[in-house]
Amino acid sequence: MEHEKFDDADKEDPKPVMDEDGNPVPPADGAKAAYRPSDYEWTITNRMPKNLPQVFMGSKGKAWAVHEVKSAEQYSSSQYEAISKSLDEICNKVVNEPNPFYY
Repeated sequence: MEHEKFDDADKEDPKPVMDEDGNPVPPADGAKAAYRPSDYEWTITNRMPKNLPQVFMGSKGKAWAVHEVKSAEQYSSSQYEAISKSLDEICNKVVNEPNPFYY
């Protein structure tokens, strides 16, 4: 697995805040360090974002999960009725069919 590589520009520590006498001022209670992406390991995703169902299907494999895509027009011309009918169909499949791979 490949990881993103960052340049060292964001690794520089910020200069401490000084008071009028030239002494460093301690950070306030509860203050967090600045976020730096290079502090973490990021996998390379080839710049193609995925939504949650795509990630799930990729982790389960096509043989183990059933992913059906239907448009709302297949159920009804009314958007609200189409939502209701599609949810009824999904619930019926999960409850009544023996396939354990409906998620």
